[in-house]
Amino acid sequence: MQPPHFLVLFGLCSVSILFNVCSSFSLNAISRRDAIAAAGTFIVFPGNVKPAEAFDNSMDRTKFKDRPKRKGPQPTDLGIQFRGDLGDGLKGCGAGANCFSSTGDPELDGYYLIANLFVPPSTSTSPMKDVADAIEKYEVGHDNIDAGGFKIIKKDEGYVYAQFESLKNGYIDDVEFAVKDGEVLVRSSSRLGYLDYGVNAKRLNWIGKSLKEKGWKVKEINRSTHRDYFEQNNLQ
Repeated sequence: MQPPHFLVLFGLCSVSILFNVCSSFSLNAISRRDAIAAAGTFIVFPGNVKPAEAFDNSMDRTKFKDRPKRKGPQPTDLGIQFRGDLGDGLKGCGAGANCFSSTGDPELDGYYLIANLFVPPSTSTSPMKDVADAIEKYEVGHDNIDAGGFKIIKKDEGYVYAQFESLKNGYIDDVEFAVKDGEVLVRSSSRLGYLDYGVNAKRLNWIGKSLKEKGWKVKEINRSTHRDYFEQNNLQ
């Protein structure tokens, strides 16, 4: 089936605009983040809108039961993988202020980097069990986030992957923990959008408090540690 003419025209216009923008600036003068953001401006992602079954621990969503859920596509490169110059690690983040990750270049990716966010005690024999236990106790709807519930999708001795859902629109966030060379790697990211309005920071801080009760050393994500994230999301 041929695509509608207006879609073809829009695509051609987008390519033309992007070409003109790129040719107007020196690539050396554009930061990695600005380049990603500029490119993202001209990419139209599929809505992926379809009814979604709620997680078992979701709060009452009767009010929004007929609202289409925008889960977004699940990334295909989750887990510990080779990340080029950064070596093996979890997936990094894009240009948006809607993600945190342990994987990134300190000089280029400081706006989302969370190195050594959670450090288990030396007596811990199974850090990922501690993490899974903390997630299982997660308070759905705290600070007005994740009221759509959550589910641990995968867990083993070296890796935990969970999904968290917003109540109203059914947005899904992917959250990962992994052990590599004795270090606990972390990633929490929204699938859609550019901003998250503090959701990923609030989620990781809540999990961090739970881990702290188990003797873990925990760093809080706040305005002093990630000023750019807080300013873009208009957070205090």
